[in-house]
Amino acid sequence: MLCGECGEALTIVQTDTYGCSNHCKKGICSNETHIDRKEMTKRVLSNLMKIMSDVQYVDHFIQDGNKALETQYAYQTAEQAQTKRSLKKVRRDIEATLINLSKGPGSNSLLEQPDKLEEEEKRLDEKIVKTHSDYPDVNIRPNKRGKLLRDQRN
Repeated sequence: MLCGECGEALTIVQTDTYGCSNHCKKGICSNETHIDRKEMTKRVLSNLMKIMSDVQYVDHFIQDGNKALETQYAYQTAEQAQTKRSLKKVRRDIEATLINLSKGPGSNSLLEQPDKLEEEEKRLDEKIVKTHSDYPDVNIRPNKRGKLLRDQRN
C-alpha cells in the first residue's frame, strides 16, 4: 500500500484510518487523503481475488512456490547428510574408545570421553529429527491448478 503521490508506504494514522506516512509523520507530502481500514481491506482482498483467479498468476505462484520448496529441500538434504556423517563418526569414536578402555585402565580423559561422545550422539540424533520436522514435505503440483481454481470460484 503506497501513496499515489510520493510512493511512500501508507500507515495507520488514526485508529481505523490509513494515510501517507510522509504526509502524517514528516509533512513532506501534500497527499492529505485518508482511507478507512475496512475500505482498504475490501480493496486489497478484491484485487487479490482478481489476481488469484488469473491462471497465469496461479501458474507463476505455483512455480515460485515449488522453486522455494526445492531450495529448502536441497538445504535440508545437505544439512541432514552432514549431520548423519557426523553421527557416524561419533559412533565410531565411541566404539574405538570403548575398545581402548577394555584393554586396560586409561587416563581420566579417556574415561570421560564416552560420556562426552554419547552427549554429542544424542545432540546429533535430536538435530536429525528436528531438521526433518522443520522442513515438511510439501509440493504444489501443477495438475492441481484446475482444482484450486474451481474450488476458488465455487
